Amino acid sequence: MLSRLRDRKIGGTLLVEAAIMIPLVLVITFVLIEGGWLMLKAEQIENAARQGARKAALAGSVNADVTTVVDKIMTDAGLQGKYQTNIGVNGGTTGGNVGTATRGQTVLVNVKVAYSDISLTKVTSIFNYYGSSNNPPTFVGSTVTMTKE
Repeated sequence: MLSRLRDRKIGGTLLVEAAIMIPLVLVITFVLIEGGWLMLKAEQIENAARQGARKAALAGSVNADVTTVVDKIMTDAGLQGKYQTNIGVNGGTTGGNVGTATRGQTVLVNVKVAYSDISLTKVTSIFNYYGSSNNPPTFVGSTVTMTKE
């Protein structure tokens, strides 16, 4: 009879421990998945900006060539229509024409995506729970600058 009572106490303890640990493990799992996904998408965005800047740096390139390269990479990444591309020349951040840039000038390509368009969990407030006093990110992007050939 005493062993039955002890088994019930152990079973109850296990249930309480599971009730505490399972939500914690699930939160950690989702944070890791979201973080990994965000890193993957950030790398794809950076790759699109880098390839766009490489195209912009080539002699004879025009903005349409850069946009075509960025569009292809972003479409392959599943981000078609969810991004903004800015092209700048010689220190400008927007509105530049790489076709008129001369050798030695800098060309800039900026690609950014709204965080809400790439988030898996759509939970942006999770960043506020882990000691971050900053607001959650609104955009994930990359800017690459190269010298015109």
